Amino acid sequence: KSGQLPGFLKMNMYRTGLIITILLWCSCDPARVLIVRSAYPEQASVTIYADQAFLPSIYSADTGQIRITVPDGAGNSELIFMYGLGGWANDSLLYQMSGQVDSICFTGIQGNHTLYLQDEIYDYLRLSRSGFASRKLTITAR
Repeated sequence: KSGQLPGFLKMNMYRTGLIITILLWCSCDPARVLIVRSAYPEQASVTIYADQAFLPSIYSADTGQIRITVPDGAGNSELIFMYGLGGWANDSLLYQMSGQVDSICFTGIQGNHTLYLQDEIYDYLRLSRSGFASRKLTITAR
């Protein structure tokens, strides 16, 4: 009969559609990012003191301790760190990250504030998630 596809073509089209669907599902993971920024670079800053494990593996430091300050000496009011695929929706990722942070110090218009305790840092990070699949984690000095 004309207008009908042979059985083997129908099966190949089914397999092709299935493969495309699987590839789309697997490739839709957003990039997980940490943004450290100052809302008012002239008046506010944030400094994070942490273990080396706090940074993604592509960044390296000479010591086991790191310090991230924004704005930095080069005039950047925002730093972005990429942590691979997936979002921050998994609370265990944030709890692990909060354990790698010694403190987060905010200096701003309303004075100074420092987070020292892991539970304080974890709560702050949990409330700082945003974006599709909670892909952005933003630490902001105001």
